[in-house]
Amino acid sequence: MLKLKPEGHFHFSAKGANGNGMPYDLDHELFNSIKIEEIKKTIGPQDVCYLLKKANSELWPRLLKTEVKVPFLKIDSVSI
Repeated sequence: MLKLKPEGHFHFSAKGANGNGMPYDLDHELFNSIKIEEIKKTIGPQDVCYLLKKANSELWPRLLKTEVKVPFLKIDSVSI
């Protein structure tokens, strides 16, 4: 389940394979605002991908407000 707020709050929770596996819970504050109505999701056999669009075109120095590196987040700098 994904819960997003336009100001950049990202909360994701899920369970592993078939809903009975290990629970996952992510709660992060993004660096700035995003466009909620333009979120795209792809679910694969072993992963979940979300495409988030920034609310404006300014360059972010990082993905999250915090400067702590998160090893399981991948950032693709794709202009769409």
